[in-house]
Amino acid sequence: MSDNNKAFSNRLTTNNRPSQISHTLQEVADMMEISKERVRRIEAKALNKIRQQFLMRGFSQNNLLNN
Repeated sequence: MSDNNKAFSNRLTTNNRPSQISHTLQEVADMMEISKERVRRIEAKALNKIRQQFLMRGFSQNNLLNN
């Protein structure tokens, strides 16, 4: 897994399972030994990719936000 994937995954999961605790940007940055800003950029890029995939499959942004 690349550092980018690890950084995003650490915000959402613990041991490959949905986490009950969400980690802060700073906590993930400390774990990955990268800057908080880098974690934020990785997260934004990953979320944008996910959003694009949903839109390509016919979901509207309103549907994504309202459910």
